[in-house]
Amino acid sequence: MLARDPNGQIYFTEETAQGSKTFGEWKIAQQDTATYATDPTTFTYTDSNGPTWGFIVRDADNQSHVYTTRPPTLRSLRSTGTAFVEHALPKVQAP
Repeated sequence: MLARDPNGQIYFTEETAQGSKTFGEWKIAQQDTATYATDPTTFTYTDSNGPTWGFIVRDADNQSHVYTTRPPTLRSLRSTGTAFVEHALPKVQAP
């Protein structure tokens, strides 16, 4: 589950067990202190590890930022921090 706070940062939470309807604490989803002007939009896709998902947001300059989930093996190695990786998109130039 994802949400944007009043300051424009993106947070996520996960179910404590599949189908439990009990969620853990909210954690920051991004690796930096960037703020975003839009709520996150989620999407699904398939990579070499199988089905997965990510989200996209835009900042105040209308620049899109894509975040995807880390593979489970990498997530388990991280004791703190985010479960998402940002992928840089080309900056859109105004005409």
